Amino acid sequence: MRDFANADPQSPRRAEHGIFSGDPGQFKKRGVFGMELLLWLVAELNALWGDGLGAVTGAVGALGAVGAFAASAANWLHARRLERRAAEPVKVRLVLEGEGRSIALPLEMRRRDLSRAELLGRLGMLPMRELGRRFSLRHLAKPAFMRDLARVLDGESAVLTIPASIEELDQFDI
Repeated sequence: MRDFANADPQSPRRAEHGIFSGDPGQFKKRGVFGMELLLWLVAELNALWGDGLGAVTGAVGALGAVGAFAASAANWLHARRLERRAAEPVKVRLVLEGEGRSIALPLEMRRRDLSRAELLGRLGMLPMRELGRRFSLRHLAKPAFMRDLARVLDGESAVLTIPASIEELDQFDI
């Protein structure tokens, strides 16, 4: 039997949803830890004093249920906002350095599909003037490109701009 508690967090076989998703401190961040502590306290007080706290524990239980419902609703709304943002289209533009002229690439991408590897793969699918050649864009190897990509992925921008020289633009048959 597999030991999921000690599973490698970077393992690709690790579940990507449910209780195994995110970082280990996710429960504290979402307020679940506080509700667990409250329920444990109520159970201990009830065991200590017996039925004398029945009304108090009932009220605390009801408040806990309302709090859990509110936290669940807030989490659901947050997930819907993230899902809508991930479905937004992203445009990729090559901008001629120094002149400001730009070419919108014929790439239809959603934010959730955008990654460095996916972008490079789609750029490689564009027709080239010289058949069989591989494209070359110097900006893709710079840290500034990764910062620009991160801004688009975070939702700060809907356009990924890639600066290029005239030679780099001319290699594409678009």
